[in-house]
Amino acid sequence: MGENELPILREMAEILSLLQKFDIPPSIDQIGGLTFDTEGQIISGQMSLLKAEPSVEYETFVRNWLKAKLDEYVLLIVSQGLTKWK
Repeated sequence: MGENELPILREMAEILSLLQKFDIPPSIDQIGGLTFDTEGQIISGQMSLLKAEPSVEYETFVRNWLKAKLDEYVLLIVSQGLTKWK
């Protein structure tokens, strides 16, 4: 490992450590993304990188995530034409 990577790894470790110590507000009650409600409180919401709704159970979250990814691939196939996927 080079001398340039070590400071970056230390910073990454510090960030992960701080995230693990963070107290999650009670308004975050589902797995997924975060958003703000009309009063400015942070609440559970749709993930920013994927159109999968938050879920109470991890199994449901993964199922929603996989469905969203499948939907993306179907749109990709349709937009490129089915002949490219033979």
